Amino acid sequence: GRRADLEPTYSDGEITLEVPEAFMATATYPVVIDPWLELDFSASGGGLSNSSGVSQSPAVVVVGGGNPWIAWSERVGTNFEVFFRYWNGFKWSNLGGSDTGTGISGNAGDSIHPTLTLGDNSPYIAWQDDTSGTSCIYLKHWNGTNWEELSSTTPCNGNPTLTSANT
Repeated sequence: GRRADLEPTYSDGEITLEVPEAFMATATYPVVIDPWLELDFSASGGGLSNSSGVSQSPAVVVVGGGNPWIAWSERVGTNFEVFFRYWNGFKWSNLGGSDTGTGISGNAGDSIHPTLTLGDNSPYIAWQDDTSGTSCIYLKHWNGTNWEELSSTTPCNGNPTLTSANT
């Protein structure tokens, strides 16, 4: 029933938790260590987005092996863009610059409220976007090389497509 905050260290592909001798001297055996570890500072400092701006609306999917994939919207200049990172088991990574610049949306308007799903071992991200002056839903997926739309690039104009539709 006792707790101790431990500082994990990472070396040679292993995470080590050093339990203080004084804690162990009064422990009742068997000792159970149930660590709650943040992934590469994802729960401290600037968090996962590590942004000095506004990050919002995170969406998470956990894939095989328990590795999380996350999408969120973040203010870039005067509007919001959609970003993506995944945990590869050792560090947070991006796909095709999905966590830099204008992320995966790269539109002139606000790209907000991303949702995330997994299909064919690749992420699919949908979000609300007001670039056309109308609130529309956009969808991209990672094809192994680039983020791409699934259908035409017809802007949201009242004619729904797979990639943009009136909401």
